Parts: sequence; structure tokens; C-alpha cells
Amino acid sequence: VECFKGIPDLTVLSNLVQLFKNFKVSLNMIRDIAMYMEKHYIETHKKVRIVNMGLIAFRDIVINESSIKPKLSTILLQQVKNDRDGFVIDKSMVYDVLCLLVEVSVHSDISCYNDIFETAFLQETKIFLSDNNNSLSRYSKKAETRIAEEKERIDTYILRQTEEKLRNILNATLITQHGAMLLAYEDGLNSLLREHQLVYLGRIYGLYSR
Repeated sequence: VECFKGIPDLTVLSNLVQLFKNFKVSLNMIRDIAMYMEKHYIETHKKVRIVNMGLIAFRDIVINESSIKPKLSTILLQQVKNDRDGFVIDKSMVYDVLCLLVEVSVHSDISCYNDIFETAFLQETKIFLSDNNNSLSRYSKKAETRIAEEKERIDTYILRQTEEKLRNILNATLITQHGAMLLAYEDGLNSLLREHQLVYLGRIYGLYSR
């Protein structure tokens, strides 16, 4: 725990990933040494496997430690915000940490990934997408861009298990909530049809056909 105090945010993530890698190497060595016991006692008596016991210990001692858990959540969410704001982030590092959170959630009713990252990420996504002060033509382009950007995040570092939830938020926020109001604007659908604005009409069709 001491190795996470007083260091930059990205160093927290890299230290955590490296610590977990080293921990798993040691854990696998212990499992190999205790292979006979695991096969003839743990399996027979339906006890928790050695590797899983180690993952639980890492979760309880490191991930859920009171000074680390909230800091980790804040850092991960800030990385996503930085990405959305156009700054370069280490996407592979964020991906490794998110995978780590899933891996240490064995034998738990609460997923560390959901608890530390996903729930807050989805909530912040709703806020991020809430700005709708645009004409229909501008908004359709903006919505199309936002959808493409969020898909790229799923493809690169946000875990696939979040994809459907993220898609639902995109549809609800960008289309369902704002769609009727935007179509009623003075330069709404009727105006685009009269002026044969095929590019904008194509974008609108693409949004509503999702």
C-alpha cells in the first residue's frame, strides 16, 4: 500500500499493474508447489482454489484498501475525461487496470469493475452527452461523432461488458431525450426535407435506425 502514496496518477496505475503481475507470478509458484494438496484435498472438499484465494486477498488488502479504492476510481475516470477532452492517454494501461478489477472479483457478489469504475463511468457519460444546444443539422453531426468516439473507446480500452449499457445511454441521451425537441426546431426535419439536405438527412436516419 505504501508504494501508492504521494506519486503521480499514471504511476499509481503502472505500479498497480506491475504489483499484480509480480503477485500472480508468486501465486502461481505457490499453486504449483501445493499442486498435490489442491488436487487431492481442495477439489475433493470443494474448497476455494489457491489462485482464487490469492486474488481475494489482493482485492481485500490492496484494491479495497480505504486510501486506494477511491483514488483508483478517480484516476480511471479522469483518464476517460482526458481522452474525451482530446488529450493523449495510455489506453493499454487503463485497459490492464480494468481487466485487473474484473479478475480480482472472484467469489464476490460485488464486481470491483462495476463498483470502482463502470457505474460512475456510465453516470459521467450521461452528463457528458447532455449538452444539446444545437440546431438539428449541427446536432446530428455531433451525435454521430460522439457515438463513433464512444465505440472507439469500447474497441480500445473500455471492457466489452460495458458495451450494451453504453449503447443504451447513447441512444437514450442522444436520440430519445433530444430527438423530438430537435425535430421541432425551425431548421428541423421539415426544413431539411424542403432544402434537400441529403447529408444531414442521412445522418439523422443513421441515428434513428440504430
